[in-house]
Amino acid sequence: RAGENPLEAVGGVMFTLATRHDLNTLKDVQHSKIAVCSKNCMEAYHLTFEMFVDAGLTPPSENKIMFLGLPQDTVVKAVLSQRADVGFINAGVLERMHIEKLIDMTRLKIINRQDLTGFPYAVSTHLYPQWPLIAMNQTEATDARRLAAALLQIEANSALSNSLGIYGFTIPSSYASID
Repeated sequence: RAGENPLEAVGGVMFTLATRHDLNTLKDVQHSKIAVCSKNCMEAYHLTFEMFVDAGLTPPSENKIMFLGLPQDTVVKAVLSQRADVGFINAGVLERMHIEKLIDMTRLKIINRQDLTGFPYAVSTHLYPQWPLIAMNQTEATDARRLAAALLQIEANSALSNSLGIYGFTIPSSYASID
């Protein structure tokens, strides 16, 4: 969700201090000290690195990356305290921290900002479908259909969806672009 609105896509955001006039483009970031939560984070790590490849640039080398773990707030704090030059996090983290009065967004700037109509957060990457549910080959087809039907019946703003912190489920989107 983005507030009360369904959010079917995810993306990553690359940011630095607003006072860093030397960091404005992907090329500027290539050799910077970068903070990220984990190699396992699709939005904060994989999608952000994809932007370098798409631009024909070599992604930053691993010796320039600090893996800080969760929560992603630690990445934001590392940039604010100047322990890192640039942070890679999930889109929406900065806005949440700002709403919670944990940060002042005016102290930060977004690198490689994408203007994506209808997406409510600052984002530096392409958007991808969010939270897939996948049936493995060994799953009985009947069980997979029953599970899909049950998930699609979860109503928005119901006790169940609210307890799960989700809006609900929808028909799957294509993940072909990240295969």
